[in-house]
Amino acid sequence: RVVISAPGLGDDIQAMKSGLLEIADVMVVNKGDRPGAEQTMQQLLGALSLRATLAGKVPVLKTSALSGDGVPKLVETIDEIAVRVAEIRARIDENTRRVATEKAEFEAWRTRKREEESLIADAVGHFVSENPVTRAPGAGSEGGANVR
Repeated sequence: RVVISAPGLGDDIQAMKSGLLEIADVMVVNKGDRPGAEQTMQQLLGALSLRATLAGKVPVLKTSALSGDGVPKLVETIDEIAVRVAEIRARIDENTRRVATEKAEFEAWRTRKREEESLIADAVGHFVSENPVTRAPGAGSEGGANVR
């Protein structure tokens, strides 16, 4: 996101108050040929230096729409940010695919374990019901042994 300020309008203070500094990928002081442009840049740089960010340093650029000064640098900076965003999105997509694969593998494993548990439970139940020692008295053809 590109946040644009102009000198002498109090935009630098408004940006700080409204939280625009928190979302900015690049800050631009437009009308950089006007008085106060350098002061606005310094105020924004100072405010940004207080901001803790994991994304890195936010560039502050000065442009002039009339003369075109700084516009090529702004375009270059936006292109660099677009490349970084594309790289981050690619990593997120890869991580999402990996997590989905791991989840599917886990679900398959869990299903196998449940089937194994069911087979074991059935086998134990069959063993208990068919074993003359554990069979209830009167069950089966022999009546079973009485366990005391």
